[in-house]
Amino acid sequence: MTIASFSALCADFCTLADGAPVAPVAGDDGVLSFDVDWKGVHAAVTYDPRRDNQEAVVRVELGEVEGQATDARSIMRSLLVSNFFPWHGDHRPVFCRDMATGAATLMFGFPMRESTAAGLMAVFEEAVGVALQWREDNFGAATA
Repeated sequence: MTIASFSALCADFCTLADGAPVAPVAGDDGVLSFDVDWKGVHAAVTYDPRRDNQEAVVRVELGEVEGQATDARSIMRSLLVSNFFPWHGDHRPVFCRDMATGAATLMFGFPMRESTAAGLMAVFEEAVGVALQWREDNFGAATA
C-alpha cells in the first residue's frame, strides 16, 4: 500500500464515521499514523510504508493503570492474563502496557492489502467494544 492509498483509506474511514477527514501524520522515522476518538476510547493506526509485510498496527487505549479503584497490581495481572483467552475474531490482540504513558493498551495487526474503510470500521467497532468491556471489568466503570 502506498502513502496515497493509506491517506485515502484514512479519509474514507473518516467519511464513513461521519467525521472530519483526518490526514495521517508522518513521524521523523517515516511511519504514518492517525488518531481517532471512538465512543470515548482513543485509538491510533500506524503504518510503515517501507515495510514488506503491509500490515498496520492498531493501538487502542484501555486506560491508565495507576489511580483506579482497583489496585495496579491486579489490573496488570488481568492485563497479562487476557493474552491467554481464546480469541474468535480475525485480529488476535495483544494486551500490554504503553511504556511511555503507563496506560493499559490493546494492540493488533491489520492487513493493509485490499483493506477498505468499512473493514477498518469493523475493526474499530470490535476493538472499542473490547476496550469498553475491559474497562468495566477491570476498572469498575465503562470509562477510565
